[in-house]
Amino acid sequence: MNFLNKSTGASEQANGHCQARTLSGGPCRALPLHGGSLCVFHSPGARERVREGNRLGGLRTARRLRASDLAALDLARPEEALSQVAEALIRGSINEGVARELRGLIRARVDIFDLREVNARLDALEAAKNGR
Repeated sequence: MNFLNKSTGASEQANGHCQARTLSGGPCRALPLHGGSLCVFHSPGARERVREGNRLGGLRTARRLRASDLAALDLARPEEALSQVAEALIRGSINEGVARELRGLIRARVDIFDLREVNARLDALEAAKNGR
């Protein structure tokens, strides 16, 4: 889909606006790039720079899982740890992605506890069977 229409009237060029048309067909109101007739949003050469800037901005503001997030959790008590994660999510001190990561780690810890318990029971059954 080509939404650029460089054949707009001289009025946009005269008042310093981008010469492209928006998707709705109206004139673009953004300022053109220095020495050009198109703005950063409509200039084909600037699109990749805009995408890269958006990506980098998202990386700078993204909240990643930190060691302090784990240290604050009582993993020996999974119910308590999940409550802590829920409270932090509600307060806004962590985002949904971090909450999901923490929930996964808590779940892994529960699985390890369950596996240890099952192994201990199997050992006890085998010992009873063998008369030890």
